[in-house]
Amino acid sequence: MEHALKMVAYLLAKMITLQTGGCVEDLLREASNATATKTDDIDEGSVERIYKAYPTKCPVRGASTGKCDKNRAQIRRLLKDHSETDLLYTIHRYVKECTEGQIFIKNFSTFLNNLPDYDGEELFTQQPKKLLDYDSFVAKMVAEEKR
Repeated sequence: MEHALKMVAYLLAKMITLQTGGCVEDLLREASNATATKTDDIDEGSVERIYKAYPTKCPVRGASTGKCDKNRAQIRRLLKDHSETDLLYTIHRYVKECTEGQIFIKNFSTFLNNLPDYDGEELFTQQPKKLLDYDSFVAKMVAEEKR
């Protein structure tokens, strides 16, 4: 939203200062070039550190978390609004809570699209599902059949 407002303000300033002979297409092209440089300001080292901080496999079930090159673009977008430290903290805390609570880790793309908000509250309010061992499972099934 902030990015779009800056682009509109830039266009309005150019249109106001423009005398006759200007072309709207030229203004739009110039505005997109001026705002495109914003992505060049992002440190690629930060993107890589954040990318590497998220595990490639879920520590609970061992399945892939679906990390791919598309995630680097998502991280670049997130770095416009969040600091590298905030993103690293969020990833480390999320992975720690999932590991301790035996909860499956989200796909990396899903995680980046829905960042948990750590404002002092705990992420998980519900108890994690526990797997039953074989004897408990059989006892539960027998009890249900007797009903």
